Parts: sequence; C-alpha cells; structure tokens
Amino acid sequence: MLQNTFPVQASILSAEALTEQLLSRYALPTPLQCYLLYQGDYDIYSVTTPEAKYILRISSKERTFEEVEAGVRVLVKLIQAGIPFAAPLKQLDHTYVQTLAAPEGPRYAVLYDFAEGEPPGNAITEEQGYSYGQLIARLHKASDVLPQTEKSPHLNESLLIKQPLEILLPFLQHSPNDRHFLEDLGQTLTSILQTLPRQTPVYGICHGDAHKRNILCRPAHEPVLIDFECCYSWRLYDVATFWWSLSHTPLAQGQIVWQAYLQGYQNIRPLSSRETDALPFVVLARELYAQAFMFKKVLLGLRGRGWLNEAYLEQRLTFIRQWLQQHIA
Repeated sequence: MLQNTFPVQASILSAEALTEQLLSRYALPTPLQCYLLYQGDYDIYSVTTPEAKYILRISSKERTFEEVEAGVRVLVKLIQAGIPFAAPLKQLDHTYVQTLAAPEGPRYAVLYDFAEGEPPGNAITEEQGYSYGQLIARLHKASDVLPQTEKSPHLNESLLIKQPLEILLPFLQHSPNDRHFLEDLGQTLTSILQTLPRQTPVYGICHGDAHKRNILCRPAHEPVLIDFECCYSWRLYDVATFWWSLSHTPLAQGQIVWQAYLQGYQNIRPLSSRETDALPFVVLARELYAQAFMFKKVLLGLRGRGWLNEAYLEQRLTFIRQWLQQHIA
C-alpha cells in the first residue's frame, strides 16, 4: 500500500467535493449540480440550482490570495459604476474568496452569477466590435477614479518585454538570426513603452485579457465582459489585445471590425497621437507576453510540450515579421 501521496503540479478539483464546499459557504438551494467546463490558468465550473446558474472560477497555484481578492474588489466597484460584468457572490461570512487546500498548494475560488450570451470569436461583427470598444473605454474611464490597489500586477515593460524574452530566447539558441531579431525587437518595444505616460488616463486599471472571446454578446441586450484580469498597464494594452486577437479573423472582416472597435473606443476615450503611434508596437508586446505565458507553463510542467516545435516557433516569428511589414515599416 502506498504510504505517501505523489507530488502534483496541478490538480482537477472534484466537482462533488466542490458541491459540498458551495453548500457550506453559500445560501444556495438544493439540489446543486457542479461540473468542470474548462481547465486553464483558471479552472471554470458550471454550478446549477433549481433557481439559477452560476460560474465557479478557481485560480491556479501561481495566483495569490491578495491578488485574487484585490481583483474582485475592483470588479465590484466597476459593476457599481455601471460596467457590465457577471457579479461575484458573497459567502455567508460576507467575503468573496475562499481558499481551497489543493494537493499542489492553496487555490482560490470565487462564485459568479451566470451571464447569458455567446463569445463571438472569429464570427465577430462590425456592430459587436464597436460595442466592445465602447465597453473597454467605459471601463478605463470608470476605473480612473478608483483608489489604487497595491496587490494587482503592473504590466510594465519588465512584465511585457524583459521577462518574456528571458523565457523565449533560450528556445532560439540554435537560431542566432531569430534570436537577434527578437532581442532587437525587445529593445524597440521597450523604448516605445518608455515614451508613454504612466498616469491616468493613459495608464491605469485594465481588463488585462480583453480579446474577442472575453465578451458575451446577447441579442437586444448590452454585451457582458468576462474573465477580468485586474492589472495596471497602459490602456493601449487592452486595445492592442483586441487588435492582436483579430489576427485569426479573415483579413477583410478583421479590418472592418478593428476600425469599428477603435471608433467605439475613441468616441468615449480619444487616444492621443502618441498612443496611436505606439499602438501597433503594443500589439507585438502582447504577442511576446502571450507566447511567454504559454512557454512558461511548459517549463513549469503545467502544459505538455507536444505543440512546442520548430514549426510553431516559425509561425509566431512569421506573424511578428508580417505585422512589422504591414503596420510599422
């Protein structure tokens, strides 16, 4: 008989055990059903009662309690300011975040109201792009008056450029030309970011992951934002993240949607000429950050290596080079 539990990097928490946790922490009617929807940086569970549906969002072990709680507090204030998000539910002790003792270490869970709607993804329309731009601009303006929280990360040039390159460059050790290309790109992007102001309205609270799948569209209703990754950064980062996410949308449609998004955003928060000039560069900062995020998961043993090969690396380098030619050269 085994005497010790084998170490794990990440676990899938039992839906049955989570059901017991939910019943003990919230005033939810029974019977209650809970099952895993998605596994990722946050594991997402569907929770259903006879009266309503909810979403349970559980962090990975890399997140801290303070970071998760600070994000929820900001989210509540944004909802109070009229920004459409699914609302977090308070537990019976009037707190939002519960700590779960997972095998790999503490993880943190928050229960949210279920938001109806579908993410448009590659089928996003011009009208949906315009609405998305307006919502992100409203979020930025509403958050300008909120007190700063020290617990939320700052996506500055270190987190967006320096640290991603430290992760990515070792994978290019046998390709010196590509390595030098990324090093030069990193210097250029760092210089661009350092020219931008670091105070509101240019810098402040951001959604943090405002791509085309993190909005739920509903017929005859205002869209709802989801997966709020509370952080501080240049507001261009949210705008650039959406533009970056259109790279898999058919080119002609992507350009139409992008212009609609930009118009919707600027009708509420106009960009300065300095921000407009920097915007294509910030898209590449998002690319470096997103790729390094996935590569880091591989290095930590939290994601398989099967997809990480020369063909994938060449694909992402080709995207960067083509973006430079189309939008910056």
